[in-house]
Amino acid sequence: TIFEHEFNSNQSLVKEKILNILKLSENERVFARCTSVVNVDKSIKSNFLNKHHIQGNARSNETYGLVTAENELVAVIDLIRKKDSYMISRFATSKNVVGGFSKLIKHIEFIHDKPKLYTFADLRWSEGNVYITNGFKVDSLLPEDYYWTKGDKVWHKFNWRHTSGLKKLEHYDKNLSESVNMHNHGYYRIWDCGKIKFVKN
Repeated sequence: TIFEHEFNSNQSLVKEKILNILKLSENERVFARCTSVVNVDKSIKSNFLNKHHIQGNARSNETYGLVTAENELVAVIDLIRKKDSYMISRFATSKNVVGGFSKLIKHIEFIHDKPKLYTFADLRWSEGNVYITNGFKVDSLLPEDYYWTKGDKVWHKFNWRHTSGLKKLEHYDKNLSESVNMHNHGYYRIWDCGKIKFVKN
């Protein structure tokens, strides 16, 4: 499932993801065993994720990457620290990095003494096979969720609550529901396909 705003704003990345899913990508193949793990600066990872991840950059506490012998960055993984675990918020590659995810996971497990890891597969794009092959287990299935859209812009529903965003609407009415308020101002809902939460203890 591809949203219109994704295709309009980043056609090349959407097409490349489709080719990868169909195993038709002509991206150069790089073997992870021929790369080295490095720490990645925020500015570098931001540019990398905005170019190679469909959701773009995200906040994180730690970022690691894989570089080739020519010092070319070809993979990035983002971590967010929680109380007793780490969430993988982003993983992206610029080439077909064979074994890249596995190498980065092993590095994270080594430096943090095998912490609890968890992440999510967006069912619009993936069923999370890369997680299964790397020892993650299905934890739960998250139901479909919605976003608000107007024109070519999209917002997560959390941005539009009676306690926050809705109050900024020109003709906001506290006695009306979120959806009625939004529809009255020309906003419409779009739905994703749900997510799968994966955990590795």
